[in-house]
Amino acid sequence: MRNIVQEMHKDLWYRSLSILEKLAWYGMICQLADDQGRFLVDPIEMRHMVFSGNQDVTTDQAEEIFRKFAEARKIVLYVHKNDNYCQIVNWWKYQFHAKFMAKSTYPAPAGWTDCWNSGVGIHNDPSKNWKKREKAGGFKAKTHSPASSSVNQTVDIQEP
Repeated sequence: MRNIVQEMHKDLWYRSLSILEKLAWYGMICQLADDQGRFLVDPIEMRHMVFSGNQDVTTDQAEEIFRKFAEARKIVLYVHKNDNYCQIVNWWKYQFHAKFMAKSTYPAPAGWTDCWNSGVGIHNDPSKNWKKREKAGGFKAKTHSPASSSVNQTVDIQEP
């Protein structure tokens, strides 16, 4: 279960979005992202998972949404071993109420710190950075930010 914090609605960027883009933003957080706020970039998957396969939403529109959100530095698009990934930049700001989060099966972008809490004793690795996730998790503002060129790599999105 994902949290949508009320403060998000006060963000001028969010308020400037079209209804389609707002739905995409909610969908990225609630449907596409794993417990670390990342997912494989796939415009077709986005159409099906976020827009229920609505044929009125085109793959080109989904690609444009990814690009627009990356330009606004709300997401980081990056490549790892020829796969395109997305990281939601302020993930821990949005998910600070969560009680449990699992490790990601996807690679983290450069400069990102994961936080997880699988519960006591599960997999002999119960937590990492969990109690300090709002400060310890995500990108480090002083050392690495999504604005730096080595992290904020907007990729060309290829259809399968």
